[in-house]
Amino acid sequence: MPFMRDASVCYTFDMRTQQWDCHPIKLVNIDRPNPLITCASAIGDNIYLIGGRRLHSYTLSNAMLILNIKDFTLRLVEDATGYAPRPRHEHTVDAVQGRYLVMFGGLCYNSIGENDVFVYDTFENRWFLPQIRGPIPHLRFGHASTVNGTDLYIYGGAQIGNDDGYVMFNDLYKLDCNTWTWYKYEHPDVEKYMRQEIGPAKTDDWEETKDHNSIFTAGFGPTDRFQACMFAYKNKLIVFGGLTIRHDEDDNEYMWNYSLDEICVFNPRLRLWTTMDGNCHGLPVVLSDMSTALISHGCGGFYVYVIGGRKKESEEKRMRMVHDTSTLTEKREISMSIDEAVPKQYIGDDAPLLPSSNSGTRRGSAVSRWKGKALITSTGKAGGVDTYDANFNSDPASRSSYFINTTS
Repeated sequence: MPFMRDASVCYTFDMRTQQWDCHPIKLVNIDRPNPLITCASAIGDNIYLIGGRRLHSYTLSNAMLILNIKDFTLRLVEDATGYAPRPRHEHTVDAVQGRYLVMFGGLCYNSIGENDVFVYDTFENRWFLPQIRGPIPHLRFGHASTVNGTDLYIYGGAQIGNDDGYVMFNDLYKLDCNTWTWYKYEHPDVEKYMRQEIGPAKTDDWEETKDHNSIFTAGFGPTDRFQACMFAYKNKLIVFGGLTIRHDEDDNEYMWNYSLDEICVFNPRLRLWTTMDGNCHGLPVVLSDMSTALISHGCGGFYVYVIGGRKKESEEKRMRMVHDTSTLTEKREISMSIDEAVPKQYIGDDAPLLPSSNSGTRRGSAVSRWKGKALITSTGKAGGVDTYDANFNSDPASRSSYFINTTS
């Protein structure tokens, strides 16, 4: 959870009473733990925190911690077999089939990004390297990820360029975790460009020129960004938030944050991107270091809880924001209809995805549902961290939490 605190605690948020609670964490085999900016994913009653960067020493780690949410015990996995990943941070970890943890990408020592895949089998307590096929994504870190069935989706991210700047991505990849094959969803303009290059006289040869691992898309997709959020709902992918590099009038680079009301929806079955506006009931919502969780509300849809820190006033001025987000309330509902993001004639009988855990939670917090509560791992000795900006208040009640109503 994004709290600047070195205590070994886990915060829970009761969705019925709208109250925060704090639980001490019992350390099992950890003598002197260090707070980490890490990645986390939940399977059953366990939250797995893998790798990351130590908060105070900036040292990278490849350790794996397991937090049990029944008794709030935290232990270090010391006896895992197989080939473990190198120390890294800004990677993603996703739960697949309630058994496997799939790690992708990140930033290691002396690298510009990574594109390798490591899998941890929670049943057999071992790491293994799957045999990857298909078009492998570019080296990257800070990407968004989510799981739909047995497919892992990767969107966006960044890479360190030759001039120590950032190379931003706006591409979407799918990893079939049954065959370990990558597929790339091409930008909508790619097919138009390739047809023009081939020419109208050779349209019969069009199918032969296409890469079978490349999937062409239509519509208007999200622009380049990293540290965005992505989740799956009714077999659709929803992307929002994140930041990118922009240039001011003097051609100086600065970080631009996307607000939560800018939402992009992708239908993999129709291969169609749609951009829509979330109704924030007021000012644009700009958060940093976000974490998300999908919670069913029993009416055929989900609430998407978004937890993160609000941007500082100086950063908002730099982003040329018209509104002052310092007046935002602590909780706000963003109403939207995912089904309306696709024309009615395109809507099929896609069954809703019912995740049992929060897959793909990034940057140190895992949010899962337990006894009507959302559990969030904390910063500090517990190993869960989501930000290192000391100007943010460490009190949970002072943090911003929002949720997206997908049935409005």
